[in-house]
Amino acid sequence: MCCFCITTSILYRYGLVKGKKIITENKNFTSYGYFGIPYASPPVGELRFKEPKAPSKWFGIRNSDSFGMSCIHNATKNKKKIDESKISEDCLFINILTNYHCILQGNCSVLLYIHGGQFTYGGSDNLDSEMLIDNFVRRDIVVCTINYRLGFLGFSMINHKLSNISMNTNVGLFDILQSIKWIHDEIDNFGGNKRSITLMGHSSGGMLANYLYYSKRSENLIEKFILMSGPMRTGYFKDGNEAFSREIIKMTGCSFNTTNWDSIENLEQILKCLRNLDAKKIIDAQRLVEDSGLQIYAPSFDRGNNSFLEYDIQYLIDNKPKKPLLIGGTLYEFVDGENCFEGNSTKVIEKNVQTYCKYMCSFLDFKNTTVAVSACENEYKEDYFKTLDMTSDIEIFLPNLRQCYENWNVDSDTYMYKFIYDKMEKTLDTYHKWLPQHASDIVYITGQHKNIFSEIDLKIQDKYSQIFANFIKTSNPSDTEIHFNKFNPNLNNFYEINFDSNGTLVGEMKNKYKDEAVKFWNVKLVQLVGKYNITQYEGKFNEINKEKLLVGSTVKNFTELSYPPTYYHQNIKPKVYSSIKDSKGAPENATGVTFYVVFFLTLFSMLIYILAKNCRRNQNLKYQVFN
Repeated sequence: MCCFCITTSILYRYGLVKGKKIITENKNFTSYGYFGIPYASPPVGELRFKEPKAPSKWFGIRNSDSFGMSCIHNATKNKKKIDESKISEDCLFINILTNYHCILQGNCSVLLYIHGGQFTYGGSDNLDSEMLIDNFVRRDIVVCTINYRLGFLGFSMINHKLSNISMNTNVGLFDILQSIKWIHDEIDNFGGNKRSITLMGHSSGGMLANYLYYSKRSENLIEKFILMSGPMRTGYFKDGNEAFSREIIKMTGCSFNTTNWDSIENLEQILKCLRNLDAKKIIDAQRLVEDSGLQIYAPSFDRGNNSFLEYDIQYLIDNKPKKPLLIGGTLYEFVDGENCFEGNSTKVIEKNVQTYCKYMCSFLDFKNTTVAVSACENEYKEDYFKTLDMTSDIEIFLPNLRQCYENWNVDSDTYMYKFIYDKMEKTLDTYHKWLPQHASDIVYITGQHKNIFSEIDLKIQDKYSQIFANFIKTSNPSDTEIHFNKFNPNLNNFYEINFDSNGTLVGEMKNKYKDEAVKFWNVKLVQLVGKYNITQYEGKFNEINKEKLLVGSTVKNFTELSYPPTYYHQNIKPKVYSSIKDSKGAPENATGVTFYVVFFLTLFSMLIYILAKNCRRNQNLKYQVFN
């Protein structure tokens, strides 16, 4: 950490903030940090599931020398123990790292970094501030990091057909958008230039940045983008996260077996119930649903009123803005294809290859899925390294290329890279057989997964981060020693990043990025089964993904969900449901509801008839008496 800290203050429109002076241990560089500044009001109560509002002003000096709370989460995929004293629903904070030159002279380029965590966990406090200072602030770049809502609280979807209910979809994306608006309004107070903002993210953070790239809401707010191992993936689900969200709602007791999911009135009752629950109950329900095999795969492709994207995805692709892009990743990425081999051998388990191929093909809508899966098996089972890269092809590598093609179509300057340096066994805090894989390289950018840094690692950190700093400042990653060429779809060219034993950059341009995967998915498969749709519904994917998650896992079966007793209206005997099979989107128990409605209406009509008859009889008696 820093050698010593001295307080310093900055005034902006919401109040006075007191940060701290930081001198880094590695580069002995002096910077100023302002942490835990609210960029939005707490998203609680009526603001839960709604786009964020501007923060309130405060009087006096706000102490901003430490991180604010991370957004509340309890995800199955998070292997780290959660410190509940550091998470909260009141979590929409921004952190700013700057230097004396930027504050004095102003006009420094700005980097907003979006953390990853599979949309369900993580926070800005997981990033190494000193490394961000050495990599970027030292080069006169103002760095911003943020928290945004996660999991069900950030990316829920109750009914993809109805957009006129009292919630916004993808509020996690709305949070990031609000932070960008805040930066536009305030960053000049910290020495930044609002007209030179780069949005950068890794993994799911990169995917979120990619969504903002497409969005018309942010088109005039961001100048350029960096996507690290996190492009928008292949295939777009019209009803993304709907099954996941409904299962969580059932577990919280806010819906019943009689709930009509197509009724606005029913959905408003659900939202009212959810807003009255403690946030911990909601995230604990999310944990149970994740343990059953359902998960958030990506933000939903929402459209219409109260949505983030607003428009159909094909319209957004066809009208993509012209923005500079730096995109890439590591040599191996996910390497979960190793689950398709017997032990440490190279012998393929064909059943597992078939499962992975069904998973890969479930992203797309084929006319003949059986033929597509069979072709996939034949393509991937014969080559060890192809098998290793199976899911990476469809989730990272080909989507990277697709983004490059789309950018080239609108004449945007685009640069692609591949990080292949593999001497990182002691550098990372976790052993990996295959290096570099997903998230290996960010140890040199944000300090995540850092173990022990040698002098060589420090050299690599300096040179690797230079590539990104160049792009942030000039829209081009090149300099006198680093020579990128713009992406050319006729070459599928990319810059290969490696380092020698002295930590010297050994980089060169290469062609035919993932050429065999491109030929299979874009040529061979199309010849076999015809063109496929990129949009479909999520149901098939959810079932196959559950099967895929069990391949190579120590978990042999997922937890089956038992709904709370309140779920069963009208004394129907409780039973255990499989969370995958019970999410079809149609009104539940509609026949039973109709029967009871007809029965009670008939009973009510008979009662009215009897009362009316008695009333007429009494009237006749009265008339006769008075006669």
